[in-house]
Amino acid sequence: MDYCFDTSAINRLHDDGCRHEIVAGLLSTNHVLVSELNLVEVMTTEAMDRRLSLILLLRHLTRGVMPLLTPTALLRTLTIARFNGISSPPITSDGTCPEAWLALQHPEKFLDEDARQFFYKEKKNIEDRFTNVHRVARVELSDLFPGGRPKSLGQTLRFFCKNPLSFLHTASVLHEGITGKALDMDGMRLLFTDLPEWSLYLAVWAQGMYARAFQNENYGSTRNAGTIDLLFALYLEHCDFLVTDDREQFKALRVMNVLSRRRQPRATVLLYDQFRRRLVLN
Repeated sequence: MDYCFDTSAINRLHDDGCRHEIVAGLLSTNHVLVSELNLVEVMTTEAMDRRLSLILLLRHLTRGVMPLLTPTALLRTLTIARFNGISSPPITSDGTCPEAWLALQHPEKFLDEDARQFFYKEKKNIEDRFTNVHRVARVELSDLFPGGRPKSLGQTLRFFCKNPLSFLHTASVLHEGITGKALDMDGMRLLFTDLPEWSLYLAVWAQGMYARAFQNENYGSTRNAGTIDLLFALYLEHCDFLVTDDREQFKALRVMNVLSRRRQPRATVLLYDQFRRRLVLN
């Protein structure tokens, strides 16, 4: 089985009193897919000793396999491959985030504060772009819902599923930016069928849109899953289990997981404690 861990779960595993036994049991019959997002987040850890220890844990979990691409790079790679008729493109690190791969191989060279600040800026750039878009959306998107803004995430997703024209322009612009070709409605439907990662990617933005743009209260970042947490949704198509120690992320990923179609059965989203119990039972 292939396991993917959110960084919150990596931290729980690191601090688990039975870590060595758990890791040994996990790796004896399974694979762990470490992601570039894991590396970026771990490299922002303030305490140098903990940062090094976490990186060494990630390196042990990879067993020499390169990390998964960041979700945006993954989406781009799969889209270009589909456009060029390539059926099975590599989805591991391709040099788009070379610092993350180097940090995994030679963590001792990335322990100073300058390196931590570099990765912090990488992480913050992702989060800020996401947050700023939805902050503006609180004002600009009201005309999209003449009957009033959705009252729940479920209503938000149902609206977009029933009204694909509402996000055709967004999908078309993204696709054209990657391949140079715009999408019409039929092209978008076929794209979403061939690459469910597109559905998951737009569901990430729908979740963020609801949490940050539509809710009348509790729309701050402290009450909702963060940007990087939500982007982990794209890995649902590439693992059997996705483990997190963040309850808000857990709830969001379980909702978005219904859009995962290529992998059957769908990946199972687990809280860390559920993962631990499952591993012991197995």
